[in-house]
Amino acid sequence: MADYGLHVPIEPRDLPKLLAEPQGAYMSNLVAANNRLKDKVIYRGLLDSIQRKTENLRAYSSVSLPANQKILAGGTGITKAKIIKAKALFRKNECDEKMGEKLFLAYNAEMLETILNDTTLTSADFLKVEMLQDGAIATNWLGFTWVPYEALDITGTTATTVAWCFSAAHFGTGYDYEVDIGVRRDKNNAIQISVKSSYGAGRANEKKVVTVEFEV
Repeated sequence: MADYGLHVPIEPRDLPKLLAEPQGAYMSNLVAANNRLKDKVIYRGLLDSIQRKTENLRAYSSVSLPANQKILAGGTGITKAKIIKAKALFRKNECDEKMGEKLFLAYNAEMLETILNDTTLTSADFLKVEMLQDGAIATNWLGFTWVPYEALDITGTTATTVAWCFSAAHFGTGYDYEVDIGVRRDKNNAIQISVKSSYGAGRANEKKVVTVEFEV
């Protein structure tokens, strides 16, 4: 669990507009920023090591995602083979839709571009019609619900996306989204919006998470 804060100065002449329209641009942008923060917390919770007891009566130890749950880049971008491999791992671990799970896969702009440029994936026989019409990845495709996320880890030229089950992680809220609007006396009476929140996430089961690396 970690604490987060966002503080945004407001043009004084915009304050009456904000009070008259609480759900205007300022608040909409803050809500969007807070939602991006939640996405980041969940992404990190799926990928990072987690403190866990691996044996009864033993101390907590750091548990990383095992190598057999990681699909390496192999010098290539995102491919159909990698997506199918991820899907197969969930079946092997008996945590797919056959067991009542729902599967998710995070994607970014590079993945979208690669997929839509792949002629083996963009044929009308293989690809969902709405993907061709909209130029976007269908919400449900290849067994996954595709979730847009533009903050994937990138090391050098290798990016890491993640696939997970619905029950793969725990997400908790310690201090929910709270907004305060006030005057900063130390900043020439500037008006400031402050947002406070506390969130945390952690992997519940290593077998329910698969990382997929690809070159960008």
